[in-house]
Amino acid sequence: MVSEAEWKQAITDILTASPGASRADIIALLKKQFDKNDATLGERLSYFAEAVNDGTGKHYVLRSAPRPSRGAPAAPAPATVGGVPGPSAPTTTAQIAASTRKYDTDGIPDDSVMYEGNDQRLIGSRWFKAEENPNATKKGNSALWECRFRDGSRWQFGVPTREAGPRPLGHYDVRKLPGKITDVSLIQEILSKEGLSCLMVGHTGVGKTSAVYAAMADPKWEGADSPHTKPWDKPRIYRGVMSNMSKEQLIGQFIPNPRQTETDKRTFIWQDGILTQMVRYGGVFIADEINFTQPDVNVAMNSLLDDDKFIILPENNGEIVPAHSKFHLIAAMNPTGFGYQGTVKLNDALKSRFSYTIWYTWAPEVEKKAYPPGEDCVPGIKFSAVHTLWGKLRNGFVNQAAGGFSYAVGYRDLKAFVSNATTFGTDAAVASLIMLFDEAEQKKAVLQMAKDVLGGNNVHIDDSDFE
Repeated sequence: MVSEAEWKQAITDILTASPGASRADIIALLKKQFDKNDATLGERLSYFAEAVNDGTGKHYVLRSAPRPSRGAPAAPAPATVGGVPGPSAPTTTAQIAASTRKYDTDGIPDDSVMYEGNDQRLIGSRWFKAEENPNATKKGNSALWECRFRDGSRWQFGVPTREAGPRPLGHYDVRKLPGKITDVSLIQEILSKEGLSCLMVGHTGVGKTSAVYAAMADPKWEGADSPHTKPWDKPRIYRGVMSNMSKEQLIGQFIPNPRQTETDKRTFIWQDGILTQMVRYGGVFIADEINFTQPDVNVAMNSLLDDDKFIILPENNGEIVPAHSKFHLIAAMNPTGFGYQGTVKLNDALKSRFSYTIWYTWAPEVEKKAYPPGEDCVPGIKFSAVHTLWGKLRNGFVNQAAGGFSYAVGYRDLKAFVSNATTFGTDAAVASLIMLFDEAEQKKAVLQMAKDVLGGNNVHIDDSDFE
């Protein structure tokens, strides 16, 4: 086991021999010096913070133990090694307020709150609730918070809301998985263990990402009977649709320095991408549609799923960012082989690195809780008939090779159908449903199926309407 004295002495020796060594160089030398099988090494590297420069030189902040958990007493200010010790991080409310006043707060809403945690970089920053998270799959799944750093950069992420949790407090109905375990409890178990990850595979609209929001918003999880009044006390979450995200958005890029000064004359500075930010500071990153990810980003994913878990920033002098103990990668994708446009087979090297894979399929039992079969959908049509129609459409999708359907109707399509039928009438609802299918022959087949199941007297649409 690496002792405290050995750890400090090793970093001091490296900096004495190589004063200009980068953080990545130091980490590489430490990995060579200490036994890679030492259980404490990975943890110590995870808490070896960024270099800081207070004008007298570069110092490396040594954090040799995890930050205290919520409610625990604050840890003493981290020691520094290499040169003149840097200033201690503010810990009291007065110190934090004084730190906050040191940088420009123009444009930050009056209802913002100051960060009171132990993270060096976030000390003195301002947080405020920006808006409802546009990345949430359902309204109310999460609230969007924004943190503005002293250098003017911003970090936005979602915080799951209570409404996203399992019923009766939320709107999500848990699913039973093989092994007598529910999806929510399984995801919570994965997120409770350091370093675990999960791959969720299933058809569109079956609730893959909603399950993650529900698991994290469950008030019974992690003793969450407390109200979690501070945004940084809540589990951070970000859903990235990988088909729409560039490498720069995910990993990072150089941007014009917004705050050049006499002591900082750099024209460009490095800005972490959202994935790198969460790797560095912790959080749950949902990589939605992961089988659309660019190949160069997939390489970064591989290293985040390895045992030592890190991300390399080649453009930023090869910086190595060890994953925070509270970082988790949850990936979701549609299955290949079902005609989903643009999907490709997930790289085996990446797929094999996930700790657990969940197969998500349709859940009629959940849909029937929301829409009891014995009740009316609209006058003259019961939900039982709509459920039967959905079952037939899904069977047709699964049997595509035999001339079936190219579109898989999901739970959100069911909700849309019910809403349209209630608001605009059955004909309008059926017409909207038919337009989900591309081929003319499929449109006609869906129309005939709707007439057979819902009743010809309830559907007054002709084939000619779709020719």
